[in-house]
Amino acid sequence: MRRRRGAPPMHTVTDLRGRLVDIGDPDLAEHVAWMRLRRLSAATVRLRVTAARSVLRHAGRPAAEVTADDLDGWQRTLAVCDSSRASYVSQLRCLCGWMVEHGVRADDPSTVLVVPRLPRRMPRPIGEDDLELALASAPERIAPWLELASFAGLRAAEIAALRRDDVRESVDPPVLLVHGKGNRERVVPLAPRVLDALRRHGMPDRGWVFRRMDGGSGPNLPGTVSALSAEHLRGLGIPATLHQLRHRFATQLYQRSRDIRLLQDILGHSSPATSALYAAWAPAAAEHVMSLGRRRAS
Repeated sequence: MRRRRGAPPMHTVTDLRGRLVDIGDPDLAEHVAWMRLRRLSAATVRLRVTAARSVLRHAGRPAAEVTADDLDGWQRTLAVCDSSRASYVSQLRCLCGWMVEHGVRADDPSTVLVVPRLPRRMPRPIGEDDLELALASAPERIAPWLELASFAGLRAAEIAALRRDDVRESVDPPVLLVHGKGNRERVVPLAPRVLDALRRHGMPDRGWVFRRMDGGSGPNLPGTVSALSAEHLRGLGIPATLHQLRHRFATQLYQRSRDIRLLQDILGHSSPATSALYAAWAPAAAEHVMSLGRRRAS
């Protein structure tokens, strides 16, 4: 299979720090090649390999020989939060299902894995005062990232992957072509203030809009965009992350449109149920609805 330009070799994967890590296990390497053929996101590939390598280190045997007891022992010693545990279990079930489907092994040991019950996720939009402070004091490099998250709803990975020809300012109205999860593309309206922020940043004639500062090739790592943005927010005493700016965008869009399908399309979600987790309800609107059921004083 021909490797795409800029993609890591088939037997390696890029870790969270951008370093190439040898996958080691031949069946896992073949699975990675299959995921790349299907154009799964780099984040999904990285997470699945991370989960699998954790199991292989614990079991001390190849993926094709890992037993249900190995997986049970691994999950009992796994020291991560419940959401990370749920992600690991999901990725391992996909890997084991692939091995059974492709004849790598006859059984599926992942049935022993337990998915923790997670609390209901609630929208966590950054406060408007905090956002105003963050934008007013943002360093030149970080300012357009904050604008793209809070006024266009982009994820850290989408900001990192933004290319010059994705900024379509010559069409009416201007739009962004966003490359989302699973390599799904979507069109997002380009607010005048976001376009102004990109122009102030200085867009190149071609290539990545945001160049790396560490001398590496390719786009910035999503973790770099997320970490530097969070560092800026924490430095101001704001307990928020870049993703909470995306929540803010979703909340504002839904409160103004009341259109969950529109929100789904703009955010790039596969389900409107996911979009609902991003949009906080408006207290004033809720108070108005609840007041309709009150009895009038006699």
